[in-house]
Amino acid sequence: MTRTNTNAIVALVLGIVGLTTCQPLGIVAIFLGRAARQEIARSGGTESGDGLAQAGYILGIVSAALLAVAVVAFAVILLIAVLTSGSAGAS
Repeated sequence: MTRTNTNAIVALVLGIVGLTTCQPLGIVAIFLGRAARQEIARSGGTESGDGLAQAGYILGIVSAALLAVAVVAFAVILLIAVLTSGSAGAS
């Protein structure tokens, strides 16, 4: 009987939470998912959960990408606000 790798479960949970509420947790899911897949591969069949680890890894990537888009959008909005407020005061 194989046991499910704990890091794989945690990676999946953090990937889901990262995607739905707290995007920085997705970065942790990426690292945990990769580590879990390596642990499962080295276990020689005594551990399972490769699919869970892969799902957590992928959700982590999606979450990190959404975080990157949000940061860029915030920076653009902030830049536009600074540029327009400076020109309004000059007139």
